[in-house]
Amino acid sequence: MPPGFDFGYLPSYWNWFGAQDHLDAYRLHKQQLQVYQWLDRREHWVLKCPNHLSGLQHLLGVYPDARIVYTHRDPVKVIASLCSLTTVAWSTISDDVDLDEVVEFAMAITQRCQEAGEAALKTVPDEQIIHVEYDDLVSDPVAKAVSIYDRFGYRRDPGLMAEASKWLQLNQRDKHGTHNYALSDFGLTEEDVRRRLKGPELIAAYAAE
Repeated sequence: MPPGFDFGYLPSYWNWFGAQDHLDAYRLHKQQLQVYQWLDRREHWVLKCPNHLSGLQHLLGVYPDARIVYTHRDPVKVIASLCSLTTVAWSTISDDVDLDEVVEFAMAITQRCQEAGEAALKTVPDEQIIHVEYDDLVSDPVAKAVSIYDRFGYRRDPGLMAEASKWLQLNQRDKHGTHNYALSDFGLTEEDVRRRLKGPELIAAYAAE
């Protein structure tokens, strides 16, 4: 499959996909994790994907004991980033990328995730979720990671903080260059985004036991 094909401009496919019951997909997902866990028995998985927000209800149906790390980020920054990512992905399979279509895709998928996530979160027990501000995570990722471990009662190696700090020093954010993007690149303003989107809500990760 060409890079970006599963993220390409395929509106009829995405409309079909959005109407599907994702429960079976999560059941298959769990089977795949069980195979990996059979090969490497560890205490829990840590998985990251923003798209889980739109399928959170189904995720919890398959992983009822999952711990959710719910990351809040300003939608203005989310849309700018998503528009940039979408443009790059679509350009790998097409020489003609319409920025208006990019904007509508980014807005629609974010809005859909917000609405689905908001509904599903009402069913998550308090002890299974932690809310994290994106800016706090970026400013001190090591301390935030440790606080998440402590919040959920996960055992952690005493050297975790030192090892994580060392890794961050060797893998700084702009190590491979800076990715610059702005709403204005796509003909958008902050007001455009805030008129359509509610607030800073995108799921970053979940831990499945």
